[in-house]
Amino acid sequence: MYQHLGNIFIKYDKITIRDFLLSPIWVEYYQSYELDIFRRNGATEEWIEKNIFEYEEKTKGNGKIFYVVIGESYYKNREYVYIKNTIVFNAKYFFNAYSTLIRDEILETKAIDFYINKKNKTLFYLQDLWKNENQRTIKSIANYLNEEIELINIYTDQKFSNFIDPSICFYKKHSLT
Repeated sequence: MYQHLGNIFIKYDKITIRDFLLSPIWVEYYQSYELDIFRRNGATEEWIEKNIFEYEEKTKGNGKIFYVVIGESYYKNREYVYIKNTIVFNAKYFFNAYSTLIRDEILETKAIDFYINKKNKTLFYLQDLWKNENQRTIKSIANYLNEEIELINIYTDQKFSNFIDPSICFYKKHSLT
């Protein structure tokens, strides 16, 4: 499942919510300067050729490589970063989630992916809580929980909280008209 090198864990193709059990943050390999991170953790040029370049060639540049470096703050100034979140409905229903950052900012759509039953991926847009897409999501969650949604909170690990603006991570039903 994971390729291991020193303090680095690498995953190919896609990440899932389960990958956040290993680390609350993942980076998608995007720029060649990131290879220095692999070199600092013991990668030889032969290893890079075999595990990075051959994979890119095999997938014709369409494959994705994700990595995590245990014990290092390597995630700043990266093109694509994925951070584990928890989305909580009515202060009692907890769902695993993750947000995607581009160059240290939440995606332009300000969306969080979260999972119901560890399978069904759902988007929740933070930019505008009144968007129709969110109303459908909220209604769908209410049906799933068999309970009206009154409150939504989104949390992230404290050391990554500077990525997520707390003012956009709170929803109270009475504020919607």
